[in-house]
Amino acid sequence: MDRVVVSGIPVMPAFVPGLAPHEARARLGLRTEPPAALVLNGGLGVGPALELIRAWKIDPSPCQLLIVTGRNPRFEAKVRAAAEQVPAPITVYGFVENIHELMDAADLVISKPGGLTMAEVLAKGRPVMIMDPIPGQEQRNGEYLLEAGCAVRVFEAEEACWKIGALLRDRARLATLAAHARSLGRPRAAEEILDDLLARAGAQAAG
Repeated sequence: MDRVVVSGIPVMPAFVPGLAPHEARARLGLRTEPPAALVLNGGLGVGPALELIRAWKIDPSPCQLLIVTGRNPRFEAKVRAAAEQVPAPITVYGFVENIHELMDAADLVISKPGGLTMAEVLAKGRPVMIMDPIPGQEQRNGEYLLEAGCAVRVFEAEEACWKIGALLRDRARLATLAAHARSLGRPRAAEEILDDLLARAGAQAAG
């Protein structure tokens, strides 16, 4: 067991904790208020964005949505068209290279609990709202995050709107979720892996 190092999933250096959400929004040219929820739909654009927007139209929450649709132009077009029908601040992106900056800008991240995405979100110290986990690994990831106190779970888009609003208004609870996320995050996992490899190589050379 002394050969096993629990480092966490290695992520890019850009995922170290960054700016406060309102500062990051200002840098990106977004509204600094109201608070922002970042909706991730996976690289192929298969997430909950359309359902959330439709529910938003009926029962909007006091926040802005930042929606990343991934590499799916058809899905992106549908999301943009739906967003235009909602009298609320919604910013839609396709595939982006600066997801780390959008995570900084968010007070809350809404996503399926994929392993790498969750590693990046936790490295940024952002609370998570879990939607539509795939049975198996993602379901287990979600259960772990819930037990660790850094995530909440919603089952239907219709309940997500009021739950997002209630959470963003409860700043104390949001801060607690964020603190638990930071405690789980391993933003320097890649450095830890490299340091361990170099140390082991040095020990073998000396031996």
